[in-house]
Amino acid sequence: MNNLIERLKEKPEQHRRHYTFGISAFFTAFIFILWASVILPGDVKNVSEKQASKPKGDTPITTLRGGVASVYQGAKSLFEGDGSSGSSFETQYESMKSQVENGEVRMIPTPPNSQ
Repeated sequence: MNNLIERLKEKPEQHRRHYTFGISAFFTAFIFILWASVILPGDVKNVSEKQASKPKGDTPITTLRGGVASVYQGAKSLFEGDGSSGSSFETQYESMKSQVENGEVRMIPTPPNSQ
């Protein structure tokens, strides 16, 4: 190794830069391959499972259109003042509050072994 370094010191600056660039590129590629071999197999498996369970007719445009439509309907029902979309926030709050006070809903779950 010392002989290689001594011979490299005798070479011109441009040659030394090319040599160090090659070594650093090699180590970077080696680390990337190690990282990819650890990270990607699980991600590829998860992506392939998601694609297998996804209906074939969905395109990105139809998915986006459905998402925008649901957000629009939700915002529309929030800002409508006629109350036709269900109960108001205050009514829902009072309902939840009475459920908690009556013991129907517990705010802090108890551990399974203490029951």
